Amino acid sequence: MTGQREPGLGPRALVWRAAEHRRMSWRNGGGVTYEVTTDPAGAGLEEFDWRISFAEVSASGPFSSYPGVDRILVLLQGESMRLRVDGTSHDLSCYQPVRFSGDSATYGELTCGPTRDLNVMTRRGRVDATVDIIALTARTPTESGSAPVLVLLSLTAPVEVGAQAGPVATLEPWDGLRWAGATPLDLSGTGVVAAVRLHPR
Repeated sequence: MTGQREPGLGPRALVWRAAEHRRMSWRNGGGVTYEVTTDPAGAGLEEFDWRISFAEVSASGPFSSYPGVDRILVLLQGESMRLRVDGTSHDLSCYQPVRFSGDSATYGELTCGPTRDLNVMTRRGRVDATVDIIALTARTPTESGSAPVLVLLSLTAPVEVGAQAGPVATLEPWDGLRWAGATPLDLSGTGVVAAVRLHPR
């Protein structure tokens, strides 16, 4: 969970391998999540400024409550999920991010079997986040833009990540990479990548 520095790139690149993700029960006990990273590193559920995780959902049920936290959920595996947020239904399909408040009464209904989801949580008033899903077909330039922190997550196939100075890392499925450099990254491969940009307030 602490990640590893990539040789020759100093503090700019930090990689989290899938085998390192911390397996945890949901706060309400209704499912399992694999925590990729938090900031500050190692922060608990009450202390993080932002948190990125993958969740496995095997049955319909309520989501855990996270007062003061904004959430982005992306369905990654499974045909669909119906998300009810404060009584309003959202029919989710793969790779379409949905944003909602952790304060809201939220219920996930599985309409076509188990799912795997990406969860990005940010402490309201401290950090804002955006999530973009990138389907790679050729070398793709990716920048952090105005965000001080860019986190890349490989979702389906190996991804080669490079910068002007040379190769950065190879990300296998479910690996993540934090990039704090202003230099654009090049992504190569045929898989799908989630790009999470984090903006401290």
